[in-house]
Amino acid sequence: MLNVKKRQYPNGWHTIKATLDDFEIDMCIARAKDEQRRGKREVEAFWPLVQIRYQQSRYIYDMFYTRKIISKELDTRFNTICICRVPKSKLEAI
Repeated sequence: MLNVKKRQYPNGWHTIKATLDDFEIDMCIARAKDEQRRGKREVEAFWPLVQIRYQQSRYIYDMFYTRKIISKELDTRFNTICICRVPKSKLEAI
């Protein structure tokens, strides 16, 4: 039998999982639309993707800093890069 390690999610993951999944679905739909690229500049074609990514970052920022619902472990990837891309100088010491 293979030794497969299950990923341990931090406490509170169930709080934001559904919303993050919705953002990923929206990204897939936005990428799949070819008609949005016709007649637009290259940078204009990517605006919907940027808007969805901004909404996702803002959601995580609000959940951590404004509402204080999620923990620091849920706000970072591999404990190094902040998902919401808040500059290090503006992060609170926890």
